[in-house]
Amino acid sequence: LQQALVNGDWSRFSMDTVRLMVNMFDRDRSGTIGFDEFVGLWRYIEDWKQCFRRFDADNSGTIDRNELFQALSAFGFRVSQRVVDSLLHKYDQQ
Repeated sequence: LQQALVNGDWSRFSMDTVRLMVNMFDRDRSGTIGFDEFVGLWRYIEDWKQCFRRFDADNSGTIDRNELFQALSAFGFRVSQRVVDSLLHKYDQQ
C-alpha cells in the first residue's frame, strides 16, 4: 500500500499513516486491503484531496493560517486565531 500511494510531492505515506488506512478500510479484518477495500480507500483520499483544494485558495499546495481558519470555520469549528496558531505550531513541520 505504501508503494501504491504517494503524497502530492511524490513522497511516500509514512508507515504509521499506512497502518491507519489499513485499519480504517480493512472491513473483513484480514490484515490486508483487498480490491474493494482499496477502492473505498481511494475514494476517501480523493474526497480529502478535493476538500484540500477547496480551501487552498491561492493554489499554493499548502494550507496557510488564514486558509486553515476558513476551513475550520466551514466545518463548524468556532476557533480563535490563537487556536489556529497553536495548531500550526504543533503540527506544521515547515
